[in-house]
Amino acid sequence: MQLPPKFDPWLRSLKYLILAIILLASTRSVYPPLRDICPARALFSFQLNTPLLISVLIVFVITSMVNRLFWCKYLCPFGAFLAIFNKIAPLGLIINQSSCTTCGRCDTECPMGIQNVPENLRSAECIQCLECLEICAVQDTLELKLG
Repeated sequence: MQLPPKFDPWLRSLKYLILAIILLASTRSVYPPLRDICPARALFSFQLNTPLLISVLIVFVITSMVNRLFWCKYLCPFGAFLAIFNKIAPLGLIINQSSCTTCGRCDTECPMGIQNVPENLRSAECIQCLECLEICAVQDTLELKLG
């Protein structure tokens, strides 16, 4: 199921609001607030001991069934944190423009729905999943480099 394009930018901003709330809450707590609402922790620890954690897990599962990577695109505060630094990250994908055939396979396979991937390798929405690197048909067109 696809969301209407007009809602996408608004929903993508939601994760930054969640991050701001968590950072503000962090100044007043001993444990990081993410610890209590992390869906990965809920799934893999099997310790569903708070109503908040159960609620987050339910939202995570339902939204993931409705829309691919909904949590990552719209709600994940860690994704928002990574997005802030994505443009200046020391590790990133580099494209060899001379060998890129602009076939569009990377656009089709991008789980975050980034359009024109070769031009947007440092997009704030990129989660560095490396699907574009794996799917690229021309060897050595995309490389993961430090620096």
